[in-house]
Amino acid sequence: MIQLKLEIALACGALAIGLLLQGPRAAWRELREALRSMGQREWLALAGAALLLGGMALLALGPREGLRQLVSAGIGTAAFMGLWLATLRLPEVARLVRAAASTPSWVPAVVAASAALLAQQAVLGNVPHISDEVAYQFQARAYAQGQLGFVPPAHFAFFEFIHTTVSGGLWYGIMNPGWPLMLAPAYALGVPFLVNPLLAGATLPLFHGFLLRAGAGRLAAGLSVWALALSPFVLFMAGTYMAHTAGLFLFALFLWGWIRVWRDADWLGAFSAGGALALGLAVRPVDAAAVALPFGLALAVRAIRHPRWLPTLLAIGLVGSTGALGTLAYNRAVTGDPLVFPQTQYFEERFPGQSFGLGFGPEMGSKVHGPEWPGYAPSDAPRVTSQRSVEWLRNLWGLPWLTAALILWGLGIRGASLPQWLLGASALSLLAIFLAHFYHGIAYGSRHYFLAVPAAALMLGGALSQGLAADSATRRRTGAAVLGVVLYMITFATPPLVIEYGDAYRMASSSLRRAVADAELDQALVFVASEQWGWKSGFPLNEYPLGRAPVLYAQDRGEENATLRAAYPERRAWLATRHGDDSVSLDALP
Repeated sequence: MIQLKLEIALACGALAIGLLLQGPRAAWRELREALRSMGQREWLALAGAALLLGGMALLALGPREGLRQLVSAGIGTAAFMGLWLATLRLPEVARLVRAAASTPSWVPAVVAASAALLAQQAVLGNVPHISDEVAYQFQARAYAQGQLGFVPPAHFAFFEFIHTTVSGGLWYGIMNPGWPLMLAPAYALGVPFLVNPLLAGATLPLFHGFLLRAGAGRLAAGLSVWALALSPFVLFMAGTYMAHTAGLFLFALFLWGWIRVWRDADWLGAFSAGGALALGLAVRPVDAAAVALPFGLALAVRAIRHPRWLPTLLAIGLVGSTGALGTLAYNRAVTGDPLVFPQTQYFEERFPGQSFGLGFGPEMGSKVHGPEWPGYAPSDAPRVTSQRSVEWLRNLWGLPWLTAALILWGLGIRGASLPQWLLGASALSLLAIFLAHFYHGIAYGSRHYFLAVPAAALMLGGALSQGLAADSATRRRTGAAVLGVVLYMITFATPPLVIEYGDAYRMASSSLRRAVADAELDQALVFVASEQWGWKSGFPLNEYPLGRAPVLYAQDRGEENATLRAAYPERRAWLATRHGDDSVSLDALP
């Protein structure tokens, strides 16, 4: 209720500013003319978006929370209207937007990388917040030392962490190996925090190159790239240690190479697309396969009709298959069976009779995610898909109703090339494959749909570019709408995400690291109490091999601590306790 009142207050403030700058009569005239200029397609898109968003919210969240989301979307739309009215007062607003969209692609790339780095350092505290990130970091540290994992230390119970496991005398993380492999060189250099922000920036020129060769037009391509660069969803994911930004970069590289093959049967494009697919299959195999499928099928049809394209198609397939083969070899090295993934083995050992992954049945739904997943039936898929979709629309640009309307309107844009339609098909392919996945995955947003963001950006850019190319009145209103969306994201969309995905998100933060640094501990053994997920903040701070750093972190195990203290007699022992206000107290142990 407090958040809703804040949203209402901010929306009223934005409307007041718009009315003050525009004047009530002029504001009504502008609104009336904008409504009169809307055609059947625009009205259908708005109505369809309202029905779609409303239906998904009520189905996924129930009447109370679903209505809360719809009211919030309406309040956001009112706030946007106020900002739109205010920006209408700017002279040459359409020309300003067109000039920004025409900037070289490295400009939004720098903006995105800088904003992601800021989000990482200032908001997320440069620490992993969910267990997946912790496991990725653990694996990357092992790879940086030329190992698949570490020898389990003596007194292992003090140092173990979920999503890591021991098998065949090797202590390793259970995640797919591709992303830790990309992180490993940065760990060797001591700059792992730079990887995701730089990958986010590097994604944009590649995506821009694909759009231009796909016939999107310079204005649509520029707007689409800026839509990615300013998306709160993209920026926050790039501030984390999750694998999704790497997957987005590899998808953009695949698109860049694929379009070169599509147009010219280019060998550089073939090896680029194949290499991106190979690494993508090792990073997030389901996502990479789903988004690449439409492009692969289209190229296969072309190769059948025109044998000139067959060699480059085979090159993409052969190079891309190395990712799957490499993953199978990795599985064999750590689990002993190429067909047994570490995640599968991990969850089956800890939750017998339950399965984790794709599929339906009473055994689906690992109990690690709570008792609310007793099984997963096809009838559950619409609810879970709706929940993902509502969150995806909310976090893309902060205006779920208008975003859905622009996407629906963009579906009807005439003159789109086949590669552009294939990008949309890749988003549908991703949605279709995750119909069979039980877990909604709302952590850092609807991350399972992350690779569908480029398709949404293209539809948004295409729709806005048509408005900027229309008559002068429509250009002015569209230009004001673009600036209004940017202002809305800065003032209304990003702050809620700052709160939601902030420094103490998922009970993890940098408070333990700060407390130890402030105490200037040296040759210390710090026992971390498990309350408030304290060990999630402590485990990533260790260096390997264990014991070489000035501070060694271990789980507090009460009376058993004496055993570990005896193993490190030269270290002074401390107890770190995290409190509900995210503060950490350090107490010297006798």
